Amino acid sequence: MFNQDKNITDHHLFGTLSKEEKNLFENDLKKVSSPAGECFFMDNKNLDHIYFIEQGSILVGRNYGNQNKYATHLYMQPMFLGIESLLISSNDEFAKSLTNIYYARINSTLFLDVLKKNVHFHDTIRKQIAYRLDCLEMKYNLLHGNVNFTDRLKHFFIELAELNDSKSNDEILINLHFTHFEIAQYLHSSRQSISSGLSKMRKKGMIDYGRNWMKIIDLEKLKCWDSS
Repeated sequence: MFNQDKNITDHHLFGTLSKEEKNLFENDLKKVSSPAGECFFMDNKNLDHIYFIEQGSILVGRNYGNQNKYATHLYMQPMFLGIESLLISSNDEFAKSLTNIYYARINSTLFLDVLKKNVHFHDTIRKQIAYRLDCLEMKYNLLHGNVNFTDRLKHFFIELAELNDSKSNDEILINLHFTHFEIAQYLHSSRQSISSGLSKMRKKGMIDYGRNWMKIIDLEKLKCWDSS
């Protein structure tokens, strides 16, 4: 949870701000928490704020009309949400919390004003956008390269392991706050394929799973497994 004795702007991503700029942010921002499994950010509803994720893991995606939502990437803290709305008329991004998250809302007009004046802070935000583009490129190559579905699912769970909630010996317990349908959307597949792939991995002794949880029993074995 939030450390009430520590300012959000003490985080290294705000390190290029002057003392005056930090004070502007601290006087404006509001600290908020969101429980796991909640869709806490919708670009078309939050255009007046930038969201700084201080702690937790999130699933980010896009809306494509008729309530169709497609997840595009997973992120650990820290990161900014809503930056694209400052640059383009974006109104289709959403974010869902995979763990309990803690974030701060900053007025977008104030954020943009500081961004325009502080070239070093501008470079920090540019690197965040570049990182997100790199993540999208990696996912595109995974989905459209010569990679079978089970390997895609394997890489997905390896990615989740990097966001693990708890680790006991070599086992990694992951709380799954999204459905098989959402995983299928993320991997551009079907719920049936998800179930089949999970069953194969369980039979190999690499994972176990139940409702809202999965345990990676042997991460190295999972990484080296050739499903072809």
